[in-house]
Amino acid sequence: MKALSLLLVLLATSLGGAGLPADLVAEQARLQAQLTARAAGFGFADVADLRKFDAAPDVALALSRQQLLRKVGAPALQAFRQEASPAAFLAWLWEDATALNLFLEAATPLGLNQGDEDKWSVKTETLARWARLWQADPDSRRGLPLRLAMATALLPPGEGNHGAGQQVPPPDPLGRYLHFKQAYLAKELYPSFERHSVWEYMQVVSSPASDADLAWTRRMVNTWRPDLRAKEMVVKTVSEVKYGNSPHPYGDYKDVLDGGGKCGPRSSWGVMVCQAFGLPAVGVAQPGHACVAFKTAFPETQPQPGNIWKVDYGAGWEKSRINGLSGPDFLQAVAARSRAAEFTQVERTRWLGAAVAPAAPAQVALKALLVAQMAEVRRAKVVFGVGDNAAEAEKEPPTKAAAPVVAKPAPVVVGAGAATLPAAGFSKLGGARSHESIDGGRQVYFEKNAANTWAEFPVEVARPGKYLIVLRAATPNTSQTVDLAVSGQKVATLAVPNSQGLWADTPAVEVELPAGPQVLRLTVPSQRGLALKQIELRAR
Repeated sequence: MKALSLLLVLLATSLGGAGLPADLVAEQARLQAQLTARAAGFGFADVADLRKFDAAPDVALALSRQQLLRKVGAPALQAFRQEASPAAFLAWLWEDATALNLFLEAATPLGLNQGDEDKWSVKTETLARWARLWQADPDSRRGLPLRLAMATALLPPGEGNHGAGQQVPPPDPLGRYLHFKQAYLAKELYPSFERHSVWEYMQVVSSPASDADLAWTRRMVNTWRPDLRAKEMVVKTVSEVKYGNSPHPYGDYKDVLDGGGKCGPRSSWGVMVCQAFGLPAVGVAQPGHACVAFKTAFPETQPQPGNIWKVDYGAGWEKSRINGLSGPDFLQAVAARSRAAEFTQVERTRWLGAAVAPAAPAQVALKALLVAQMAEVRRAKVVFGVGDNAAEAEKEPPTKAAAPVVAKPAPVVVGAGAATLPAAGFSKLGGARSHESIDGGRQVYFEKNAANTWAEFPVEVARPGKYLIVLRAATPNTSQTVDLAVSGQKVATLAVPNSQGLWADTPAVEVELPAGPQVLRLTVPSQRGLALKQIELRAR
């Protein structure tokens, strides 16, 4: 019985506490000796030797652990583990090779030169944020939620881009992680979201927008401009942000879209709208200008066809700076990370060179191998080019009206009670466009800055008299109007209140309709964009 009890105690110790050493400072020295001894058996003439070195799982894990101790600092990590929650988290991380490798690669600075300098570190505050998410949601320990949690810990909201409409103080990291996890599960994000790396998720979750604004942005675009969802082109909503000084301060991103702004607020909007749909995006500085860069799953699209990262609403990559990097350096760096297997090999070469003893025989070969690997990385070809909407950098050009459209719908009968005319029931469109609604059916969109765009709807008035007319429309701007004419005669002007881009009914206006076949024409002046879902006529 005593022997059995002793065996159980030893087994419990092995499974529960032996994984994470009691003295991490001493462990760092032990790992260095272990890795140095193993490296002595390899020539490291090419990456094949590195793969052989890493082939044993315990050795590969030892290298990752050594990198964690080196970048956090063994004394700092020793202090971090003293509290119960961080200790449990750290014990898990110490044993999970996948999580450890993903985290260390994501924490590596983006710039190739910064990586070569190898002067970066990981703060325990970052680990504390990650431990909080790990504790709050068990899903965050694997798969997509794991990558999302790491990203939120590494670059929480408030530590990425800043700009007009941002929340002050920044959103809570746990709330931000849950926001995007839930949006992903609800299929509110682009499908490409599930394929992002940890670094790419960092350029999503770090949005300075409130979680409420991110959710509103998705609903608003889906309602008002669902056509811009195609091929991940929601960045084109920047064109809907009026160029000029806003008449009011920016409390949130609704104010940005309503009031407009110059290049700074428009850049801020462009970054945020991409992030709201799960696209990595960053602000771009150019001489006397600001614009946006984003990642797409459709590299063949404009601008810069062939690039997975595109800079828009400004000049090309050569004139861009992003997070301290030139545009070309940024492109080279993201191209290197996009080749995940090669990036891992380069970084593990770097880790091993830093892990083995300075005087170890393998040092010379490892340095030469790293130089050769980085030379290959820097050969990546990128496409520069200008932004697709470069003409809008410092002004807002007139919108080219859509081609006329003619249809032959059956007239809607108007009489006692209420009659509904769907937007799809038009007979003619002049400068306006019709496209599918995300909630079913179709809608008509009246372009911004396009004078006198219109839509006609045939009706059969069975009972002449007075009617109340109500439009179901969507606009994120104030002071919008629509003129109503009946068979060529203007009879009313309808005010369209700012609905924050969501469907809402306009205030009812009384009109008189004569008997027989009539044509209702809605005409929109040169103003901001407006979407129409239906017209309702109610007999008085």
